Amino acid sequence: MRWASPGVRLAGGAFVAAVGIGILGGLIGLGGGEFRLPVLILWLGMAARAAVPVNLCVSLVTLAGALLARGGTVPLAVMLPHLHLVVALAAGGILGATLGARQLARLSDRRLDAAVAALLATIGCVLVLQGVLPGQAVSLVSGTLTQLAVAVVAGVAIGAVASLLGVAGGELLIPTFVLAFAVPVKIAGSLSALVSLAMILAGLLRMARDDLLPGRSTLARIVAPMAAGSLLGAAIGGALLGLVPATLLEIGLGVLLIGTAAHTWRRSRAHSAGEIAR
Repeated sequence: MRWASPGVRLAGGAFVAAVGIGILGGLIGLGGGEFRLPVLILWLGMAARAAVPVNLCVSLVTLAGALLARGGTVPLAVMLPHLHLVVALAAGGILGATLGARQLARLSDRRLDAAVAALLATIGCVLVLQGVLPGQAVSLVSGTLTQLAVAVVAGVAIGAVASLLGVAGGELLIPTFVLAFAVPVKIAGSLSALVSLAMILAGLLRMARDDLLPGRSTLARIVAPMAAGSLLGAAIGGALLGLVPATLLEIGLGVLLIGTAAHTWRRSRAHSAGEIAR
């Protein structure tokens, strides 16, 4: 594609990368933001402040596609007994997403890079441990009222983190459903998608108020091709659900996130050194 313009090559590369990301997201039940953020930061060279809203926009489209693709494997009937947890987590998540989006506008580039690095490293470690340790379907929280209270508090924390990173939050929601409420992992993936859609919309609305959403050029060159590729990948991933061991994907993703966290942390230190030099 040497004949193609830089913009066309960028859009083509974004589409191809998004297909792979969408497949992985569809397999695990995530919006793919955890995979996409390293691509935006490391490959496309975007600053965290620009990458976060772009990631959130694409995550919204990807997650909707993944949820539709998983519909045949995880029907609505099996999700209904857990609807109260979805509502409670979504309510807390919307509040947390609004708070996280507000903080994005206030943090300096150095502090934002440091925060993103810390969150990525934490999520990476959680995913590695989740992939290594055997799953135990034992609920840590019993009683409907207690479950609702815990779900709301967890939703606030997860929504804030997800909005600040520009991800769907499934990497934290799925372990919450599985470990805290003993929801089977395949059902947890679809439940987390429902909660994530509400959190993403809340975060985008807040970013729109703070004028943080990507401009038309970024929408055309990165968001649109990534969204299209993510939809295709999510459909493929949803169709392959159950054929690929999710634990291996989780471990690999965790290692990738830890590596991206190290890169982002070094950039944060570079920003700090530059401020001192001035």
